[in-house]
Amino acid sequence: MPISAQLHSSTLVIIGFYVVYRVRSLFSVCGVWQALTVYAGVSTAVVASVLGFFQDDAKRLLACSTASQLGYVMVLVGLGSFSPSLLLLTFCCCNKAYAFV
Repeated sequence: MPISAQLHSSTLVIIGFYVVYRVRSLFSVCGVWQALTVYAGVSTAVVASVLGFFQDDAKRLLACSTASQLGYVMVLVGLGSFSPSLLLLTFCCCNKAYAFV
């Protein structure tokens, strides 16, 4: 996969999480969305961590690590911790950017 495709896909993922962060008032109103978000985040973090454990390729390991980190971010969003979720997302983005440099 060319690096430009990786950068564009990463940008779209981050923009998606930013949109979720921007509509955070909807998450605090509806408890069902919070529960679904926590469930999706936990399942994403666990599955990505297990898949990453068995990877031999560095690119795939980095992709699984990123997916796991984004799962943690969604758990925080579902729990209503919006500022820590944005901070974790920022650290994850900086970490992955330094890994590609």
